[in-house]
Amino acid sequence: MQHTLGIIRPCHLGLYPVVFQACLINNATVRLYIDWGSFMSNMSGHMTINAMLVTFSAAATLVVEIAAGRMLAPYVGMSLYTWTAIIATVLAGLTLGNFFGGIAYRPGNARVNGMVMACMFAVAALATAAAPSLLQALAPGLSNDNSPVRSILVLSLATFFVPSLCLGLVSPIATSLAQERAQRPALVLGVFFGLGAAGSIIGTLLAGYVFIGFIGSHGTMAAMAALDMVLAGLALTLGRGIWPAISMLALSMLLAALLASWPALATGKLCDRESDYYCIRVIEEAPGKRFMVLDHLVHGFNDRDDPSRLHSPYVALMDMLASKHVGPGKSAYFVGGGAYTLPRAWGHSHPKMRLTIAEVDPVVTEMAQAKLWYKPSDETTIIHGDGRAGLRQLTTPQDVIIGDAFHDLSVPQHLTTTEFAREVADKLSYDGLYLLNIVDHAQKPRFMLSVLKSLAEVFPNVQVYSDQNALRQWGRTTFVLAASSQPLVTELTIGTNEFFAWPSLMIAQFNQNLMPLKLTDDFSPVDRLLLKP
Repeated sequence: MQHTLGIIRPCHLGLYPVVFQACLINNATVRLYIDWGSFMSNMSGHMTINAMLVTFSAAATLVVEIAAGRMLAPYVGMSLYTWTAIIATVLAGLTLGNFFGGIAYRPGNARVNGMVMACMFAVAALATAAAPSLLQALAPGLSNDNSPVRSILVLSLATFFVPSLCLGLVSPIATSLAQERAQRPALVLGVFFGLGAAGSIIGTLLAGYVFIGFIGSHGTMAAMAALDMVLAGLALTLGRGIWPAISMLALSMLLAALLASWPALATGKLCDRESDYYCIRVIEEAPGKRFMVLDHLVHGFNDRDDPSRLHSPYVALMDMLASKHVGPGKSAYFVGGGAYTLPRAWGHSHPKMRLTIAEVDPVVTEMAQAKLWYKPSDETTIIHGDGRAGLRQLTTPQDVIIGDAFHDLSVPQHLTTTEFAREVADKLSYDGLYLLNIVDHAQKPRFMLSVLKSLAEVFPNVQVYSDQNALRQWGRTTFVLAASSQPLVTELTIGTNEFFAWPSLMIAQFNQNLMPLKLTDDFSPVDRLLLKP
């Protein structure tokens, strides 16, 4: 026997307001016949589309935010100030976007609201696609050491504010549309807030663990521009029939495909390889002579035909200071590999010397081996991980430990502290030597003096070496710090660069004027110390 329940009546299936016909046949099998015309005409209350707009716009915003850090790094480095500027820029855009989104919302008019959101998505897509070109045009004139914070702020605002503003308008409009026909508006509001947060989490994870590592920052921006354009088409379907909606989506997908190629075509190839940590470039200055650039800082200069030749004066100085600790049977630990210039030289000159190098980025090691002629000796061990964590893994005393992980304003603060100095001292042999290089202002090196003060808490003998000529100039220079339980060398001459050990009276005068800080794991404000001379 057949029973028919209802003819045509509206009902809700989850989040889908549909019109359907239901028939109960024999064994209670229910068949649903969806009336697509009525379904599309009720699109003004279609929560699914609005939920997708909120979720994916939040994800796109966070992907752009994470990619922004990698995009700025080749010009201004990666520091606390970089992330502060980026986060503030994105939050400012979202704040204003939410405010204007509430003003732009038009109750009961799904088509107009959809068009407003579509326009915002389209502008966000264009701004996101244009971001690499805009940054490339603006950065050379703004990325300077005289006012790094201002440069970072201006570059962040100019490049990433507009996409954040436009995407910020979407959430209040889409959420209000979803509430129009909801029986429990407060529940819808809570659900949509949750969807926005979930989208942000998903975007953050995808950017950090997938997009940038596999397609690079420019490819990530291209993907987000394409996504924004597709979302623009999706927003245009609100309040329209099925065929106009399909047409809008098809057109938006075509535009998205075209837009995705813009960042790659409009900008030159900035990085040879873009890893999870750096924009890596290898530049050939002359035949057989190449140097590595990590983000915006030169890090190592290698000679193809003579591995023992050290072009950088500070590297040559470290080599000379460590000369009595280098040789067969000796051991050395490097915090940071970079171009592997010094490990390459020592491995070539002393193949029986035990070398352990901790380099956080495996791609840096790959580039050094592929482009900078680095071939590890049989006694060399490379650890891809944090230098401090690698230090704890050592089971034998080291004759020399080299700290080479500081990149101008990008300084891993946990490698500057008194606690880390104690860990270094525990791993050194009784007459072992700890050497590290620091980039700071030549006339007012407050950060360098703070590191020196922290080392002096642990080691009885500490020393600063620098080029006398560099100290007469205004700007940044490289200092070499040494620490040991044994007396240290007081003066060296290397080629045309005359290095000297700072007299104790000179250090005392600088300390009195600059008031360096003792750096600890709890308090190590390296960004502030490096910011202003």
